[in-house]
Amino acid sequence: MSAALVAVGARAHGTVIGRRVAVRISGPQPLSSQVRLSVGSSRLDP
Repeated sequence: MSAALVAVGARAHGTVIGRRVAVRISGPQPLSSQVRLSVGSSRLDP
């Protein structure tokens, strides 16, 4: 699951922010927080 989220984040952002999200997803965080992080980053970054 995490690998899929990382791929989605990388495709959505394709920038340093995408890498940050991937690194955070690798950390021991709940899925809800990971999804919120990816969604929030996409909203902050046009």
